[in-house]
Amino acid sequence: MEKTIYTVKSTTKHPLPPLVGSGALREAGATELRVLFALCELENATAETIAQLLSIEEAEVAAAIAKLEAEGVIRGYKPLIDWEKTGEEVVTAIIELSIAPSKDEGFDGIAKIIMA
Repeated sequence: MEKTIYTVKSTTKHPLPPLVGSGALREAGATELRVLFALCELENATAETIAQLLSIEEAEVAAAIAKLEAEGVIRGYKPLIDWEKTGEEVVTAIIELSIAPSKDEGFDGIAKIIMA
């Protein structure tokens, strides 16, 4: 049986150094780190899929995920929602402001205007 080797290229917002340097992960083995990166890249992947990708046993992946959840490394899972399929009209906007604080009130004055 021929094995296919996959390379997981990280495109997440969380680069490797903060993950490696943080408390519980300093103690984590290579398997846990590989599972974390796979979870970041394949958000809805099952333990079976990750096991196949990493060429390890499904039980090992499930144990790594359970351990990382218990330690608080994995804090939750975020759903990816296709809002168009809900029938609801949804608008997403990013608003960028360039502001300069006033001499007398600083940013507090601007905050009051925004909150009004």
